[in-house]
Amino acid sequence: MKRLLMFFLCLSLPILAPSSAVAAEFASEEDFAQWLTGYYRHPEPARVSEAFRYAAANGLLQEPAFGMLFTGFIAGVFRDNPEKVPAWQAEWLRLDAATANSEADDDDDRAARGRANMIFFALWYAEHPELRQMARALEEKNDDLKFLAGTIRDYHENARSLEDIPINQGEWVVRALWGKFYATGEVAALERTLQALPWEKYPDSAEYGNQPLGTIFAPQQIGRAAHWMLSDAAYLNPQMLERCKAFLEKTRDAAIAEALRSIIAEVTKAKAAAAP
Repeated sequence: MKRLLMFFLCLSLPILAPSSAVAAEFASEEDFAQWLTGYYRHPEPARVSEAFRYAAANGLLQEPAFGMLFTGFIAGVFRDNPEKVPAWQAEWLRLDAATANSEADDDDDRAARGRANMIFFALWYAEHPELRQMARALEEKNDDLKFLAGTIRDYHENARSLEDIPINQGEWVVRALWGKFYATGEVAALERTLQALPWEKYPDSAEYGNQPLGTIFAPQQIGRAAHWMLSDAAYLNPQMLERCKAFLEKTRDAAIAEALRSIIAEVTKAKAAAAP
């Protein structure tokens, strides 16, 4: 359980040093993390732009692990607040690229492209036809989105939601699904990630699903990401530990059950060792 701070949700994301570029709305990175991971219990769409600015100002959006989780979070927020999306999109695309360690123009350009990609992806999987149309309109104005849009069309254009994306496409799918859970609290997103748990120990058991190219991307790494996300969340949140136990009672898959038992035992042991 040494992975916990700066956010368990980011897994190996390093702690970023404070800088003058850091937005002032959130008191600390821990404050931001607590708000993000607890959003589904107390949704605050009025603070979503504040969160986006904070993540951009601290360079978090350029960290692959956190960036994909936050993209899934934004997709869930978009789905539940479609009327707010046009204003959010306009504001976020205009943000100055103020990251914790960037001064050069190419860093600014890279940050701006990353924000556009995130917004496009979240619009595409926000589960509203009008928002997907907004994504297409954004692509028409921004040539930098052509690669991402082409990848989506090649691999999973017919996916209506994040849950429809084949989880074997990479650990980024696991992170995006967890982000959606933090936005919506919907168990379906977490249940989807359970399918990858056995792959950490039994990578040969990974299924190809509807992967068009007949390839699977690092199943052991995908399984490990699913394990870390669930075990760290269960360590920090007693309700998540109980949810793991509920998943265990519900599953009929022996390999998933084995992985869940291991996670429950790992978390229980770690919490006992940390108790005063």
